[in-house]
Parts: sequence; C-alpha cells; structure tokens
Amino acid sequence: MMNVILLFGPQDVGKMTVGQELEKQSGYRLLYMTMDLLVPFLSKCGVYPHA
Repeated sequence: MMNVILLFGPQDVGKMTVGQELEKQSGYRLLYMTMDLLVPFLSKCGVYPHA
C-alpha cells in the first residue's frame, strides 16, 4: 500500500515549503501537481466529486 500526503490550498501559503520539509524529514518523494491535473484522478477515486 502506498502512503500519500496531499497538500492543497490557495496560492502563496507555503505548500511547497511544507512539502520540501516533509520530503527531507520523512524520506517521501515530493510530486508537484496543479489541481487541474489532479481533479480527474481524485474524481475517479471518489475523493473529489466535482470533475
């Protein structure tokens, strides 16, 4: 099973900074995606119903 941490929010609130620090501390890899790329995937998983 894959562990995933999803950070989302408005522009300029520090998501990338938090993601980079999580990557350093946890050993997880950081994958940057914009919401327009992520919504179709989340909709298929039943997580985000507004696609």
